[in-house]
Amino acid sequence: MPRVNGATRREIFQQIKIRGCATAEELAEYSGISQVAVRLHLAHLMRDGLIWQDVIRSRPGRPQHRYMLTALGDEQFPRSYSELSALLLQELSDWLGADASFSLVSRIREKSDAAIRQNLQILPDAHQLERLSAIRNAEGYMTELECNSNSGMQRIVYRNCTACRLSANYPQLCCQGDAALLQKTLAHGEMVCEAHRSQGDSFCVYRLQPCKAALPNGSHPDSLAAASE
Repeated sequence: MPRVNGATRREIFQQIKIRGCATAEELAEYSGISQVAVRLHLAHLMRDGLIWQDVIRSRPGRPQHRYMLTALGDEQFPRSYSELSALLLQELSDWLGADASFSLVSRIREKSDAAIRQNLQILPDAHQLERLSAIRNAEGYMTELECNSNSGMQRIVYRNCTACRLSANYPQLCCQGDAALLQKTLAHGEMVCEAHRSQGDSFCVYRLQPCKAALPNGSHPDSLAAASE
């Protein structure tokens, strides 16, 4: 996920948010730096897809450029999606019962999984975890993929939980649901949980444990796991 680095660049970014749109001249006047320096910051923000520029031709002479946030840029500001989701699910549970909110969450997860499964099923087992990691990393899970080329062992680490507030009551929303999703699409192998936030760990870790038949020379999975650590 893009980040706005540097105090001055963050101030410029925030001013565009506050004003709705702004020119380099206006931003330079606010920040107290030159227009050349402002344009350099704007170029970086545009490169990261956080702002876009529009051309103003309302008066004679050289046209002006005004800068506005993109949808991605707007999402960099705080949101209360998790709190709102928790409140809505609690209200649904109070109104129709706990089964209703659980069923709703399960249906949402199933629809999301169906779209991801289409991306995973066309890939061999060795690349499914890599694709899932890329998808989740783009969603803010801060995933890391660890691979052992000798054993074929893979681990996916979730360093951030975007559904942390909800996952205690609805575990299918968090990475436990990802493990179940992968287990359904894998031709060979098993997803093994090595660490989880719900158990007091700092982050969640899952290991793709290849089946014996899929391992080189018929090696036993446990021996390869020990060798990779």
